[in-house]
Amino acid sequence: MNVTGHIVVASKLSDDPRVLLGAALPDLATFGGHRLMRPATNAAIAEGIRLHHRTDDAFHGSEWFQSRQRRLRADLAKREVPRGPARAAAHVGPEMLIDGALLADDAVRQLVDDAMAQLTVESNDLRSLVDAPEWTDELAAIQRRGIPSDYSEPSAVALRLERVLRRRPRLRLDPGLIPVVTDALEVEASGIASTTHALIDQLAADVRAGDSQ
Repeated sequence: MNVTGHIVVASKLSDDPRVLLGAALPDLATFGGHRLMRPATNAAIAEGIRLHHRTDDAFHGSEWFQSRQRRLRADLAKREVPRGPARAAAHVGPEMLIDGALLADDAVRQLVDDAMAQLTVESNDLRSLVDAPEWTDELAAIQRRGIPSDYSEPSAVALRLERVLRRRPRLRLDPGLIPVVTDALEVEASGIASTTHALIDQLAADVRAGDSQ
């Protein structure tokens, strides 16, 4: 699950934009190669981070994800994409396509904007989460740029996968394989788009049910 997906699931469990930001923060940290190193001091942000991890658990264990990941990995293997980048693309590619499907909705874009607005409001609470001096500057840059709007396009997702995986030697995707990955993602894109909203509802229900036990 990627940033927008986490924000939308969290929005079904809380109407506090600081919770929505917290749900996005672990992935925002990953964008810069960081990890959140300590608990958030702000209770709403801490709750959002908790929801992020609960949502990831539900998503990665779901048949929706498992079946698509297996199918995409097999397809990429047939297209002679090496194992490492094939595994990474089969995992991250559907997550990006989920975000693309969600961002077609103006209400979702508003949720994302509301969450990103908290990057300034809560800057003191955010600074201590990552031991890197560039962390808050990176968050400010994310706020200025906003969340990419082209995740619904398999070609854009393949390009981003190549860029994201460059710093991972075992997962690095050869630029010459970008069209191959694009074609494989095209096969899955319409099915992902048509089932994304039902998936989000199910994940929110799973997290809510787990919290009530």
